[in-house]
Amino acid sequence: MTGQCGSGVGERERPLANPWQGHEAEVLSVAFSPDSQRIVSGSRDQRVRIWDIFSPGGFGAIACNQLRYHSSLNQPTTDVAREAKQACESAMHADK
Repeated sequence: MTGQCGSGVGERERPLANPWQGHEAEVLSVAFSPDSQRIVSGSRDQRVRIWDIFSPGGFGAIACNQLRYHSSLNQPTTDVAREAKQACESAMHADK
């Protein structure tokens, strides 16, 4: 089964990406690691997976690539947007 990342606007919204492949059933829970570098997911397939967010092709890399020109990241006005911008910039520099 492929995991999806939605925009957070509503269930009818189109997914931003389908970066995760590995679970064979629906995902029941998701949590961030304390350092915000990994996501842990648990599925009905009775497996727990650990996802490296900023690995090439990982959720963070895909999301940052898709959002890099979005106005809320280029001119952040909230703490969440500033933190997202900082995380994306850190991830991009780590790959170089």
